[in-house]
Amino acid sequence: MRLNNKGFAITGILYFVLIMFLMIISSLLLVLKTRINRLTDLNTTINEEVELKEKIVDEPIDSYITSFRGKYIFEITDSTGVKTCYSYLPNNALIVLQEGAIKYKIPTLDSNGNYVLDRNDLSGVSNLSLYDGYNSCNNNNITAAKIISIASSVNS
Repeated sequence: MRLNNKGFAITGILYFVLIMFLMIISSLLLVLKTRINRLTDLNTTINEEVELKEKIVDEPIDSYITSFRGKYIFEITDSTGVKTCYSYLPNNALIVLQEGAIKYKIPTLDSNGNYVLDRNDLSGVSNLSLYDGYNSCNNNNITAAKIISIASSVNS
C-alpha cells in the first residue's frame, strides 16, 4: 500500500495553521485579561486613597472657603431646575454666589508651596473671576447653590 504524500503535506499545513490560530487567540485573551486585572487594581488603589472628607447637606453657600483640595459636589438651582455638578478646587479657595453666578478667588502660593488665601483682602470680592469649571452645568442664572459633599485624597 502506498501513502499519498500530497494529503499528508496539506494536512500538516492545516494543523499548523490551526495551532497557530489557537495560540494567537489565547495570547490575545491573556493580554486582555492582564489589562482588565491592571485596571481593576488601579481602580481599587484609587478608591482606597480617596475618601469622603465631609458630607455637607442643605448648607447654602453665599461665600465658602474650601477646607480641602479635591472634588466638590454642588447642587445648583437655576432657571431650568436643580442640577448636580462638581468641581475640582484647591485648598483655601473662596467660592461666592454673586450676581446669579458662582465666582471664585484662587489662593496664592506661599514660600513653602502651600495655598494661602489672604483673608484680609476679601474686600475685593466684587471683582472675582467667573468660574467655568463645573461639569455640564451652566454658570448663569443660579438662584441657589449647596455643597453636597467633598472628596479628597487622604494626604491633602
